[in-house]
Amino acid sequence: MRQRIRSLRGALYLLALVVLAAGWVWAQGPTKDSAKSTKKPPTRVLFIGNSYTSAHDLPALVRALGAADKPKVELVVDSITPGGYTLEAHLAAEGPESARARLAAGRYDFVVVQEQSQRPLLEPSKMLDAARALSKELTAAKSTPIWYATWARQAKPETQADLTKAYRTCHAELGGRLAPVGDAWQTVLQAKSEKDRLVLHQTDGSHPTAAGSYLAALVLYGTLTGRKIDDLPARLTEPTTDGPRVLVDLTPREAKLLQKAAAGVLKN
Repeated sequence: MRQRIRSLRGALYLLALVVLAAGWVWAQGPTKDSAKSTKKPPTRVLFIGNSYTSAHDLPALVRALGAADKPKVELVVDSITPGGYTLEAHLAAEGPESARARLAAGRYDFVVVQEQSQRPLLEPSKMLDAARALSKELTAAKSTPIWYATWARQAKPETQADLTKAYRTCHAELGGRLAPVGDAWQTVLQAKSEKDRLVLHQTDGSHPTAAGSYLAALVLYGTLTGRKIDDLPARLTEPTTDGPRVLVDLTPREAKLLQKAAAGVLKN
């Protein structure tokens, strides 16, 4: 009988130790291994476009905005941006670096889609046909499209409404999200005060300056994440083996003007 009592006391003692140990582990919070297992994976984004996307490395700008945000948003970006390419040309391209191959091989959460700058105006039906075909590829890849609605040429600001309309048509029919970059450009270019009208076009009247690409990145980042974009840095860098690479370096005032314009179109 005494032996059984001793055994029972021993078992209760061991049980108490286990309970105390479990309580200590709980109080310490998750271990490094458990924290790693619950860490949210990065968002993977593929940019399909041309020189309007490659200028000033727009994908890197979007990634840098995520890295500078609080809390940080981790983005993994890839891009396919041959000069002058239409969506039709992207779909016709072959090889491992083509849009079709990249979509089939990689799991992208989002795909930023940018049509050649004049096709929405000159051949909107061809743009829509190509967008429909691309949308099938995106659906198969389980990727969400972000329609990157670009800006009007400097000499023809009146064409902005038709440009945006072409992208809105794609968005309305094929789903995804709309990034009205061109509308944000118009906000800046048509500002009441001349000092607030920043230079967004390069001297060719078509491609973006660093400020223009920064504005595009703000709209795309806000569309992608749903985050506020009115308190992000004016200077964006990314680490390299040779030290920080400067992507864009604006004045705080310039950045605030561009952030306000981006926030305005994102609310609509």
